[in-house]
Amino acid sequence: MLRSHRSTDRPLARGFCAASLLLSVCGCAADSSWNPTSGLEQLPERGAPNEARAAALASGVRVSRESLFSAMAELSGPQALREFVLDREIERLLDDRGVSIGRVQIEAERVRLVESIGGDLEGRDTLAEDVLSSRGLGPVRRESLLRRNAALRALVADRVEVGEDAVALAHAIEHGETRTVRVLIARTVRDAVASRERIAGRAQQTGLTAAFAEEAFARSIDQSSSLGGLLGEVSLLDPGITASLRSAIRDAEVGVIGPVIALDRAFALVLVERVVPADGTPLEAVRGRLEARVRARAERLEMNRLAETLIGQAEITPLDDSLRWAWDRSGAGG
Repeated sequence: MLRSHRSTDRPLARGFCAASLLLSVCGCAADSSWNPTSGLEQLPERGAPNEARAAALASGVRVSRESLFSAMAELSGPQALREFVLDREIERLLDDRGVSIGRVQIEAERVRLVESIGGDLEGRDTLAEDVLSSRGLGPVRRESLLRRNAALRALVADRVEVGEDAVALAHAIEHGETRTVRVLIARTVRDAVASRERIAGRAQQTGLTAAFAEEAFARSIDQSSSLGGLLGEVSLLDPGITASLRSAIRDAEVGVIGPVIALDRAFALVLVERVVPADGTPLEAVRGRLEARVRARAERLEMNRLAETLIGQAEITPLDDSLRWAWDRSGAGG
């Protein structure tokens, strides 16, 4: 997703989530051939030893955990396996370095997570709950996510430095000149050209901004489509915007759709609505907040690098047929 630098950073979008799915069936035999009646048995007397292994009841019949494994492995097994392995490798590294993670660090991660959601102060907890639930993060995975983030943050602490250049750049991006930008991202140049023609035709009736927003909403493949392609206020200094797109934004005339732009794997149309001058805020007035933001961003980058390194070193090889099928198709092993 293309983004504006002034939107709140939301680490949830690409966070590493805890494995709970496979933990619930770990160690159970899996049959790759699915039978709709396999795993269904008459419910034993309450308190019988095997009742604890039931995952659900259907019409009074016990559904065993084993019977659900193959389908669940195909559904989300690769993600769960990656998370399980990552958590295990993190714990090993913590032991090797003699680092311990307590409730203080975990609660600090909870605060960071809630604050990253944004929104009204009184409604942040509820909003955070909704966002986490929408990403499949229930009570078990949520607690594991918090511990994982706390552990990764502790492990990379000595790698993170906040330099003056980085703080100055953050100040220039946030308080310097920006442009209010809309984009439409298409898979092919033909699609982009067709969208440009439709916008030009529609603009005579609705105006250019409305026509662009309608077309982006209907056809853009970027997540900004839900906002009519609006990226918000974009700085030409923001390294989070691809170089080709920054160049197009810099060269674009306000209120005019430029030519189709080739991105790495897509094509784009850009509309600059206005140029917003620098707001005049001195660096020293916001230094503390900017330093914290720069540090948080650097920490996330280092945490992601360490997580990918640990998973890669684990050399994961799925043995179950269903899990291997999902793993190969997800590209998780690549």
